Amino acid sequence: MFDKPTRNGFGPLFLASMLSGASALAVAQEVLPDGQSITPTATPGAVFKSLNPGLTDYPDFIAVQAVTSAISPDGTTLLVLTSGYNRNYDAAGKVIPQDSNEYVFVLDIAKCSPVQKQVIQVPKT
Repeated sequence: MFDKPTRNGFGPLFLASMLSGASALAVAQEVLPDGQSITPTATPGAVFKSLNPGLTDYPDFIAVQAVTSAISPDGTTLLVLTSGYNRNYDAAGKVIPQDSNEYVFVLDIAKCSPVQKQVIQVPKT
């Protein structure tokens, strides 16, 4: 379910049924060879969206561990909160505070493809 690994793990956001309009109950299970199942599988029309906070020093940095999200009452805005280890280190192995935060990503989901509108840094978390 991930697009590509980053240097700090996997960082895409899985936007599934909320964007395709499909019900979570309508999503089929994937049965593995050992009989266990994975659910939900990707809903038709689902997309992956990498969470890039736009750091000047690390323009390719992808934030990881999206832990929760909320959709606005009108259904046009999605907020995504990250938590975990979004850390960047200098050559000596010390954390660079201004480039090591958690984030709230603000996405416009009024159309089929989500558009990142803003990133709010949550320092010292």
